[in-house]
Amino acid sequence: MRQILSSFIALALSRPGHRRKVKRRISIGLLAIAAFAANLLAGELVNVDQNGVALQGYDPVTYFTDGQPAKGSQEFAASYNGAIYYFASAEHKAQFEKEPGKYAPLFGGYCAFAVSRGATAPISVDAFQILHGQLVLQKNKDILKRWQEDSESNFQKAEANWPRIVQKNAEKK
Repeated sequence: MRQILSSFIALALSRPGHRRKVKRRISIGLLAIAAFAANLLAGELVNVDQNGVALQGYDPVTYFTDGQPAKGSQEFAASYNGAIYYFASAEHKAQFEKEPGKYAPLFGGYCAFAVSRGATAPISVDAFQILHGQLVLQKNKDILKRWQEDSESNFQKAEANWPRIVQKNAEKK
């Protein structure tokens, strides 16, 4: 790890025009390492890609402010609960950092309907609902319709199942 950081620093110092890019990449790399480590230590279960990025890189705040998903930028990144979130603007990043629990998706960003059935499943960023002031994601729009047929009961089942799913995942590690 020390060698990797030393290499990045040497590169940044040797090419002054690239310092900003290198610094940004180092920051993102460190965020990814911190997010991964936090996820392992806390026994959290968060739906992330191979780089530790949640929500497929979409800005969680836009679901609330715009009523629809919008792609975030690596330039505006923050870590929470073992995941890296990207934001469309510095303002959205600041909002998230002030109240991450308000904006981070429930059930680790996994399909809430699957969680209500005791499992996890990937999500589609377009299949969502704001329920009880929280972002709830689904695998696809057909599953979203099934969820909404009895969202309160499904929500209660998902809430009850989530701790067991997280524990089961922690035991696998």
